[in-house]
Amino acid sequence: MKNLGLLVFSLLALFSSAAMAHHSPASMEHLVEHLLLMLAIGLPLFFGFKYLLKRNRRD
Repeated sequence: MKNLGLLVFSLLALFSSAAMAHHSPASMEHLVEHLLLMLAIGLPLFFGFKYLLKRNRRD
């Protein structure tokens, strides 16, 4: 399960980076904004998938 969680988290980080692409970062000044966007998008998705995986295992 640990490896699956890491894989899912990595995929979510990768997919959420596409949502940040519209900013087209040209400098390091926007790094914090992009990291916050990644967390705001990736963490809820990660915990949602984690919840679904736990629920499917119980059924």
